Amino acid sequence: GAGRAQASLAEEWMSKDVADFCARFKIEEPMRTRLVNAMSSRSATFKEDMSTLTSVLRTAKHPPGLLSLRLREMENGTFQARPSSPPAGGDPPAAATARRSSRSRSRRTRSKSRDRNRDRSRKGRRRGS
Repeated sequence: GAGRAQASLAEEWMSKDVADFCARFKIEEPMRTRLVNAMSSRSATFKEDMSTLTSVLRTAKHPPGLLSLRLREMENGTFQARPSSPPAGGDPPAAATARRSSRSRSRRTRSKSRDRNRDRSRKGRRRGS
């Protein structure tokens, strides 16, 4: 649209990252422009921000809506990027990763693995007595 200054990203690869991201989650204009505008002022944390957005949207039922929320946080300065490498002394990343992957797995496989764990623990107990 006329009158709106189109921000551009500092690096070619950044533009490609944003393009891939938008294609993957079916992000349309004007949301895409908002994303570019938000990320153009965050080139220092670009990689962390994009990987955070990617992992957040991966589990979203409506990715554009969630992206809008995250962009508003960026605009307000309240967006929390997950560091690409967890800081020492933080909570164990394994728990967060497990929680994230179990959410994406279907209920059926989750209950199946629950049964498997229960059987395994029973077996172990029997062997010990």
